[in-house]
Amino acid sequence: MSKTPNLNSGAALVVAIGAASFGFLGIPVRFLGDNGFSAMDITMVRHLVTAVALFVIILVVDRSLLRARPRDVLLFALFGAFKLMSDVTLFKSQMLIDLSLSTLLQMTAPYYVMVFSLFLFKERITIQKMITVIVAFIGCILVTGIVTGKHDDLNFVGIACACMSGLFFGMFTLGCKIGADRQYAPMTTMFYIFLFATLFSLPLADDAMVLGSFANAEMLLYILVLGFVLSLLPFYCTTWGVKRLEVTKASLISVMELVTAAIVGAAVFGEELSAPRIVGMFLVILSIVIMDVKIWGKIREHRRSKGVSADGHT
Repeated sequence: MSKTPNLNSGAALVVAIGAASFGFLGIPVRFLGDNGFSAMDITMVRHLVTAVALFVIILVVDRSLLRARPRDVLLFALFGAFKLMSDVTLFKSQMLIDLSLSTLLQMTAPYYVMVFSLFLFKERITIQKMITVIVAFIGCILVTGIVTGKHDDLNFVGIACACMSGLFFGMFTLGCKIGADRQYAPMTTMFYIFLFATLFSLPLADDAMVLGSFANAEMLLYILVLGFVLSLLPFYCTTWGVKRLEVTKASLISVMELVTAAIVGAAVFGEELSAPRIVGMFLVILSIVIMDVKIWGKIREHRRSKGVSADGHT
């Protein structure tokens, strides 16, 4: 019992580091975008570098991690497709709108999961859920600047892409939750998801241009930072940490991504961080945490009723 607080504290720190790292994604994304990369190109190179790195690590550490049941291959492929679409739409939005807004809208994934849960787990639409949706909507309005009149440069394509990213990320997350009982190691799941995402993106990206950019030292640096520092490491930190934390703590800590993105946007790209925007972000964060905790609590309860063990976020 005496070791539990220390374990939880260590896991919380690891999750916080992982979540905060994701908030820096806008830096390499915008740099690569300014140098001719499309959102699909950035997605492809991110997944390629991460998949190759995972493959090498698995070969060195434990080759048995490459084993996957044939019936699960299609599941990994589905997760890979959702991850691909989530990243493409997120990166496109980060090129068009403020980093804090694009990150915020992707974080609305729990609301899409709520809709899916209505059908998968026969949940009801309660007054409490409706209130959280309304609070989140008000928060989003404040963040966009529509109420304050500071929306002249608002890009609706960027907003649509960020919302779609939330949708696809929600589908990806829900799929990981449902498949968590298959007892795959985090590294195995990550490898196959990034592998399939890479395979799906290859015919859609400008492969020759992307591979040619590896010859440029500065481009290569940003690509490696994107693939290693801002993908492989934070994904592993998040996957490892959330399995050792309660859903409430994991949800609260995950908002570090939005905080970091807002700070990076203001400090690096001169994006406005006004009082209404801060209030809006707080409202959305509050509603997301409440919704996220309730959804995964329900899913855990549903799975336990069927005799299936439930892990934390994947």
